[in-house]
Parts: sequence; C-alpha cells; structure tokens
Amino acid sequence: MVEGRGAQLTRGDLARFLIGLVMAAACLLAWQVTETSGFWTLWGRNAFGLSVIPFLAGIGLLAWNGRSIFGWLLLVGGSAIIVAGILTHQEIYSDRMAIFSKQLLMVFLLGSIGWIGRAVRSLRK
Repeated sequence: MVEGRGAQLTRGDLARFLIGLVMAAACLLAWQVTETSGFWTLWGRNAFGLSVIPFLAGIGLLAWNGRSIFGWLLLVGGSAIIVAGILTHQEIYSDRMAIFSKQLLMVFLLGSIGWIGRAVRSLRK
C-alpha cells in the first residue's frame, strides 16, 4: 500500500465483512432469547424517578452555565446511574434448545466476529 493514501478496502475485505455481518445477523435472529426488565425498587417503592434527579439537575446547571464542573459531574454521574440501573435489572432467558444447536450458533457467531475483525484489521494496515 502506498503511504499517505489511507486505508483501502479490497473486494476480499468487503466480502469478508459482509459475510460476517450476515452470519452475525442470522445468529441473532436464530437465537431465541427473551429479555425482561423490572422496576428499580428502594424499600419496596419504585425508585427510577430518584435516579433521574441528578441527571436532570446536571442538565439544568449546564443550561444555566455550560462551564459548570458540578453540572458536568451531575450529568455524567446521573447518566452512569441510569445505565447501571438498566444493566443490573435486566433478566435474559434462553428458550430451550438442543446443545448441538447452541454450539452451532456459537460457532457461527464467533466465526462472524472473526470475519468482521479480519476485514477491519486489514483496513488498519
């Protein structure tokens, strides 16, 4: 590759990327997973509203003064609390499936990640 021209995508790299993308999409469609989420509780009460207060206070302080360090801390901290609460209250259930089918899906999923990674890696060279 000529230096200074940037990364170039060859036909083979594009094909690898697209094959990996199709394989990953097929795996995610075939994997029968149910995801649920519950309300955040604090002493038996719904506590989601409490987690939004620092986020909203941060937005208010930043609207008043965009350089407010305390406002940025509240905004980032409130965002982190919301994301952590969402992630910690998720429940993921996998439907019944034969072990061979799950292994086959894992092979396709990991293979697709490998194909996509190989195509992306060649862009960095």
